[in-house]
Amino acid sequence: MRRTLSGMLARSFAAHADRPALLAASADPGSPGPVSHRALGELVRDVAGGFASLGLARGDRIAFVGTRRAGALLAELGAAFAGLVPVFTLGPGDGASGDAAAVVVDDVASLARLARTPEHAVILRAGDAGSSGDGPAPVALEELRARGRAFRSTDAGVRSLQERLDAVQPDDVAYVVASAGARSGEARAVEVRHGAIVHQITVLPDALGLRAGDVALAPLPLAHAIDRAVLLAVLAAGGALAVTGAGEVDDDASTETTIAAEVETLARSLLAARPSLIVANPGRLAALLGVIEEVVREPGHAATRVHRLLGAIGAAHVHARRLSQGLRPRGRSEPFLRRIVARSRGALGAALLERPARFARDRLGRRLADALGGRLRTVVAWGAPVADATDLALATAGVTVLEAYGLAEAAGVVAVRRASRPVPGTCGPALPASAVRIVDPETGELLGRGRDGAIEVRGPGVATGGAREEWLATGDLGRLTDWGEVRPDGPADVLDRFAGGADAPAIEARVASSPFIARAVVVASPREGDGRRRGLLCVVDRAALAAELGEAIATDADLAARLQRDDVRSLFVNEIARTLLQPPATPPRPLPRGRLLTRQATGLAGRLFRRLAERRAPAVAWATGRFLLLASDLVAGVEIGPAGRVRRAELATRRAAEIADLLGEVAAGRGATPTPNASSPATERSPSPRRALELVLGVLPERLRPVKV
Repeated sequence: MRRTLSGMLARSFAAHADRPALLAASADPGSPGPVSHRALGELVRDVAGGFASLGLARGDRIAFVGTRRAGALLAELGAAFAGLVPVFTLGPGDGASGDAAAVVVDDVASLARLARTPEHAVILRAGDAGSSGDGPAPVALEELRARGRAFRSTDAGVRSLQERLDAVQPDDVAYVVASAGARSGEARAVEVRHGAIVHQITVLPDALGLRAGDVALAPLPLAHAIDRAVLLAVLAAGGALAVTGAGEVDDDASTETTIAAEVETLARSLLAARPSLIVANPGRLAALLGVIEEVVREPGHAATRVHRLLGAIGAAHVHARRLSQGLRPRGRSEPFLRRIVARSRGALGAALLERPARFARDRLGRRLADALGGRLRTVVAWGAPVADATDLALATAGVTVLEAYGLAEAAGVVAVRRASRPVPGTCGPALPASAVRIVDPETGELLGRGRDGAIEVRGPGVATGGAREEWLATGDLGRLTDWGEVRPDGPADVLDRFAGGADAPAIEARVASSPFIARAVVVASPREGDGRRRGLLCVVDRAALAAELGEAIATDADLAARLQRDDVRSLFVNEIARTLLQPPATPPRPLPRGRLLTRQATGLAGRLFRRLAERRAPAVAWATGRFLLLASDLVAGVEIGPAGRVRRAELATRRAAEIADLLGEVAAGRGATPTPNASSPATERSPSPRRALELVLGVLPERLRPVKV
């Protein structure tokens, strides 16, 4: 059988016939589980026969419009077995269903909102069929399956379905997904070929450490090609999908309400399905962990502090153990002797923390693990960097986070952190038969490992036929570590225009490592010669601040009132300074004075220190006031995308006045603009030689030293 999606799934259904394939993880009446691989194969073929009975020809496109019901998975696989091309849209209003021969929607209300209703419609919610008004009556999924069984009961029907499968070629389109665009940055439809997705399904089980019998939680809708590739790989490897829909979410609810309901549904599904793997973007993952920690945390101020202490001990032990294994965060490389010293220190720290960490795991880690279902082993995260706090908290519960980097133009996954070598802060090496390289974004010159540049990829998932050797420009900036792991930073044009440079993701990750800051976003003023300015938007973690102050903070208004207090402001000044500047742990040795200092500052060493200090100068400015504290998170679905990545263009438009007010204080010839959330900044001009030495060595003058609370 050819290397096609339907062919590979058919082989999997036969090879793992008696193993579970689908499990119900929600109360959605459209859920098909629990069923075995053999039974799933029969269900899928029934749905395929139902599509054929409607008169849909091989190659016709069928649009899935905002489907959140569990039955969407059956309809998707059935379309593949019928030789159809599923088209996954964003919602009723995006117009993507215009050229589709059929449409799959949750209910009649969704069908009514379509700009144009195709000739055939399939309704996933039971009881809604036949109530659409004008036009052909929609077909319920159960009725579609019944039609398919009748179609397959005849020899002609069986031959027709088999001929459809035999006619599909590896270079044919398997499905169409929406993408932001690798080159243009404009939203467009991406056609994923059968050969490309089959390659992903073939190599992902080894890369992720999948086992036959694994259970993966599949929250619908699948928002990205990475979601679909990983879950299909689990199914093809003999695992099961615990399907959970969000059907209980009101269609007219706000985006924030919808996301909160999805996170609560996900938390309940973890207990019901007890999966061994989940796929989630970092935003949903952090929200899920926050909900679970609220559940397992004992009430009371003292208990909260104990909870934080146990979490810190567990995180420190995990970090020390990683150092002892040579897993440097973000794949940083050091000279040989320093690596030996680091591994020795990590081993010593892990040994010293073993007993306290065992106590922390017994008191906190096991409760977290139980709340995550008790069997969760792996989390595949995509779309944005996973915060260190989230990574370490999950590691304390025995869960390994594997970050993946990919795009729809490459059929999903390009690189993924390996279960055998989970280097934190990276997306791991490229998949087998694929390659990643870094080039200069302006000249196209090939750059070595450890240097920042534009990411290009190639491989079986990128293109078809003879074009597989062509390099695809992803439009993202990043680097390869010395061991070949990919460290993406984000879209080059977006980072340059709205964040003022490619270093913004690294700065945001460092600031967000503070327990009091849930999210940090670097913003920049419009480009004006050499006078460009940058600042920070910091979303305050309400629970952490309440625990620190020992006060109840119930609403955003209460939090906003406390952010005006001098002691709270000083707390955040200290936190931002600590995360950005990170002074040495030991006090610096006294600096030589007089002529010796002058000779050092004006020589080669002085120039080197000056270059390093220029990198730190913005950090000093932010640490002294160029930041804005936000009492509520960014607007999900508007300022934050489905993957949890900040939509910088939308953020800059919606908060233009706040950003202008924040960054306007360093305009030429003016002092600080008095705003409630910004104090006098330091200048970003190149520092003097002595000032450079002071900045590099962490010896800040009194007027820039963080205020002690």
